[in-house]
Formats: sequence, structure tokens, C-alpha cells
Amino acid sequence: PKNKKNTQHNKKTHTTKNQNTEKKKTTTPHPPPKPKKKKNKKKTPKPKKQTTPRRPTVKKAKTNPPKNTPREKTPGAGPHN
Repeated sequence: PKNKKNTQHNKKTHTTKNQNTEKKKTTTPHPPPKPKKKKNKKKTPKPKKQTTPRRPTVKKAKTNPPKNTPREKTPGAGPHN
């Protein structure tokens, strides 16, 4: 682009020593200290309520499943029965 500045001419070639002697240093004010986070206090465990003892559940005795009795073959039904 034509309007680009020629930066080479703008460069400073010579710097004088002790430039900053006249300048008074200004310190930036410190931000106010942040409040510290409160630590979470561990809650004391509440005593558990005593539950009334439950009646023991009586397990049902397993009954033997009925054995598959072979069906009586109907006469003349064919080989699939």
C-alpha cells in the first residue's frame, strides 16, 4: 500500500543515558487485599436414630417344580407329537 509509513525513518538512532533521572517514579496503588475464604468447618455427624428392629422375613421354602410328565401320545397324530 502507498500510504504505509516508512518506519525506518521514524526509528530513533541515538538514546541519551540516564533519561529517567528527572522522571519521578509513580507507584501504582496496591489493590485492597482480598478477604480470605472461610474454610468449611466439618459438620459433626448427627447421631443416627435408633430404628425399631424389624421382624425377620421368613423365607419361603423352595418347592420343587413339577416334573414334566410325558404327554400321552394321541393315536394317529404323526411323528411330531
